[in-house]
Amino acid sequence: MFKDEPLIAWDRVRFVGDKVAAVVADDEEMAERALDLIEVEYEELPAYVSAVAAADPKAVTIHPDYDSYMGVTARPDATRNNLYATFLQAKGDVAQGLAEADVIVERTYQTQWSHQAYLEPHASLVSIDADGTVQVWVASQSPLGNRSELARLTGLEAEKIIINPSFVGGSFGGKGGTTGMILSYLLAKTTGRPVKFVMDYTEELMAMDPRHPATMRIKAGVKRDGTITAWESEVYFATGGYAAYAPTPPLYIIGIEEIVGPYLVPNFSTTAYQLYTNTVPCGFSRAPGEFQGIFAGESHMDEIAKELGMNPFD
Repeated sequence: MFKDEPLIAWDRVRFVGDKVAAVVADDEEMAERALDLIEVEYEELPAYVSAVAAADPKAVTIHPDYDSYMGVTARPDATRNNLYATFLQAKGDVAQGLAEADVIVERTYQTQWSHQAYLEPHASLVSIDADGTVQVWVASQSPLGNRSELARLTGLEAEKIIINPSFVGGSFGGKGGTTGMILSYLLAKTTGRPVKFVMDYTEELMAMDPRHPATMRIKAGVKRDGTITAWESEVYFATGGYAAYAPTPPLYIIGIEEIVGPYLVPNFSTTAYQLYTNTVPCGFSRAPGEFQGIFAGESHMDEIAKELGMNPFD
């Protein structure tokens, strides 16, 4: 929904693995030789590899042109230049609930990146017929979405783009974008030849949309008998260099609401921040936010049980 990723990074790279050049050749060996001839001169910029660091009001803005991107919404906090979404869910009075507690337990939990591990990497083949009809074969879970995006970027009528049935080779949320397809179209148009794009797994892990890493602080108040009186969660998601693949407003990484779990909690608040970072762009991966939230919430229940000297099951 956010159009914030260029086809080629022409003014700045935002993470290791950002695309800076495209080469088309008759075979892989020739392409590798061409790549070796490319020289890029970089001016070093500050890098933020954690969401917490990127949230600092003093952090340098990773996307200074954010306000001009198609589909973006206003920043939820103008003092945090790399923040693009804040999800809030609340009930009751957390301060009152903490005041009523016998014990307050506060911990911070972290989850790392995890790749969807589909068997076939991102791959596409683009060929242009004599009448200008574009024939596409693509390993994607969103073929019609791919056609719409190709039409938007090329100015072609959607009817002039044919998405041919293809095996996806797995996705699990990670293969819905048009990675490589638009560049393949431009190169096919330039050369008059079909163009195939296939990533290897080094490139997949370096550049494609894994599950968001998260830093999650939980503060909970409980009675001696295990009754929960309050639950406060503060979450930071590192989206990476681009939010193009990620759940973005109005969708958000809504699965983080599971951090409160299935428990009877009269007073709770969950605030989740989604931030640009100088890391691999993250995206959809089987219930975005739920994996992170359930891990942190259940870990915290174990910590509460320890503090109370109770069996976690009880």
